[in-house]
Amino acid sequence: MPKSASYKPKNPCGGTILKLLILSFVLIFSSLTKSEEFSGKSYGELAKISTEKGLERVLTEVALLIHSTPPFETKKLRKEIGNLKLLLDVFSFAYPKIKKNDHKVIDPLMEFRSVLDEGYEVVGTFKDLADSGSASGSLPSNDELVALRSKAINWKKKILEHIYDENIKNYLSTPLDSSFQNRTIEDLHKYTWRQISLRPNSGIDGVTTLKMMCSEVLLQSNRHLNSMIAFDDLFELEREEFFHSIRKEMRIVLKLSEMIEGIFNNEINNGTEKQTILLAVEKFGAIHDLIMALHRANNKKNEAKIEELKNKLVGEFIGLKNWINEFDLTSSLQSLSSQLQ
Repeated sequence: MPKSASYKPKNPCGGTILKLLILSFVLIFSSLTKSEEFSGKSYGELAKISTEKGLERVLTEVALLIHSTPPFETKKLRKEIGNLKLLLDVFSFAYPKIKKNDHKVIDPLMEFRSVLDEGYEVVGTFKDLADSGSASGSLPSNDELVALRSKAINWKKKILEHIYDENIKNYLSTPLDSSFQNRTIEDLHKYTWRQISLRPNSGIDGVTTLKMMCSEVLLQSNRHLNSMIAFDDLFELEREEFFHSIRKEMRIVLKLSEMIEGIFNNEINNGTEKQTILLAVEKFGAIHDLIMALHRANNKKNEAKIEELKNKLVGEFIGLKNWINEFDLTSSLQSLSSQLQ
């Protein structure tokens, strides 16, 4: 109820303390509920819980995408698309290929994953107008804004139709729980299962499986980091790919720990290794925005802006390497990997 200008609470301190106590109780209860929700669940059970929630979060954000949506307001949508993609990737063994009546074998997981890939790219390109504009100091044209927004709106229609036509909600709610789907290397996510030998086992619970996977991903990130430190700049495609790999591998582990309670324990959550990696992701992200701005400037053949961004990128990359050495990021990745084993 709105309060008049003359309204004054009788005991503002007491009210604040009560609110804090209630909030603390809610947060503790929520944490316990999440922990119990995932604890002891099999890989298949964890797949069902996680992907259903991930899909609902995407649908909630998709509903907010309209013809007047500015780029910066699609940040959460793109994040949730990326989160659902990641969940489908790590739980890909739990979702089967299906033989149709005409004996044709289809793979609903990979088909839906393809639709999400398109959305991540289309929505991301639209969102990046805000990020790269801030990094480069130049605003996108109105024509560019309208064109990229229209592509995002068209994708919205496509994913909603796909979810309905292919009964995706039912598919995600009925994963395999003992004999898992064989997946080729091409099916597997580049930064998770594809680069490690570990595979889900029905005798190992879901959270433990993902902890072991995250441990291996961090080791791979550390190997990529050791290669990147030797680079003078990031202007060659191969070097840029190394840079993006490190950022994505670190983010994958952090994202999974946020979505699935139990991957990180309290000691890890409160430890310096996690804080160092969080800060690293932030610093890598700032350089990522510069790289995207440079690509836009290259596409527009804006030579003055290209030169300006290149000089800035060189300086930021030198600063990043100095920070990596000062805060010993390699040791944090190695230590966190060991704690997850």
